[in-house]
Amino acid sequence: MCGIGGFYNCTGGSTPMKALKSLWRGLEVRGVHASGFAVGWVECDSPIVVKRPGRVNPLMHKLGQFASNTNTQYVLLHTRYTTQGSVENNDNNHPVTAHGMVVTHNGVLWNDRQTLLDLAVDPVAEVDTEAINAGLRYRTPGWVLD
Repeated sequence: MCGIGGFYNCTGGSTPMKALKSLWRGLEVRGVHASGFAVGWVECDSPIVVKRPGRVNPLMHKLGQFASNTNTQYVLLHTRYTTQGSVENNDNNHPVTAHGMVVTHNGVLWNDRQTLLDLAVDPVAEVDTEAINAGLRYRTPGWVLD
C-alpha cells in the first residue's frame, strides 16, 4: 500500500531537506503510481499541495522550493499504490484536498461510498480517502474512527 512520511517543526529550526528528500524516495517501496506532498507554514491560512501521477523525482525540486523556507511548520509526504480511482484524475492522488481538509492515509476503506451517502455529500473524486475528509469536515474525529 501507500507510503506516508513527514516532518513537524517543533523548534523553529531549519527544515532538514536532505533527510526529507531521502525519506520521500524511500517511501517509493510502498507505491510509485503517484506522489505528492503538502507544506504548511507558520501563520499560514492553508497549505500548498503538490501532487501528480508517477514517481517522486519530478517533484523533488518543488519540495525544495516550498519546504526549505525557515517558516516551514510541517511537510506531509505521500507515495501512492493505487487501489481505487485512476491516478490520471489528480483529485484521487494524495494528499487528498476535499471538503476543506488535507488528508492522506494508507489502507482501504470498504464503506467509503456509504459514508459519503450517510453524510449526504457528493463525491469530488473516486478515492476512498475522501470519506475521511468529509467525516472530519461534517462530523467529528470520533465519528470517523467509529
